[in-house]
Amino acid sequence: MEKHPIFLNVSRGGSVDEAALVRALDNGLIRAAGLDVLEAEKPDLEKCALIGRENVILTLHAAFYSARSIEALQRMSCHNLTDCLTENRAHAFKIVNGVSI
Repeated sequence: MEKHPIFLNVSRGGSVDEAALVRALDNGLIRAAGLDVLEAEKPDLEKCALIGRENVILTLHAAFYSARSIEALQRMSCHNLTDCLTENRAHAFKIVNGVSI
């Protein structure tokens, strides 16, 4: 890419070939990277080639984990269960399959 982009991945670590990303960073094909996920679920940070680079920012993939979001998830789950059990599925939030109760 001519303009040497900044690469961002905030979704799934396995969708990025980290060795290829390191090569692209080393060769100036990518200017910088911002990541909140890595390939491995529990990476060995002492061996990770992306750690300690001036052109890489790594953050925790933890935006969801707050007291407020956990409470909202629990509330939504209870409402969904109640809506499904009382045959009020039209009000349930994001039913992803058609399993009958």
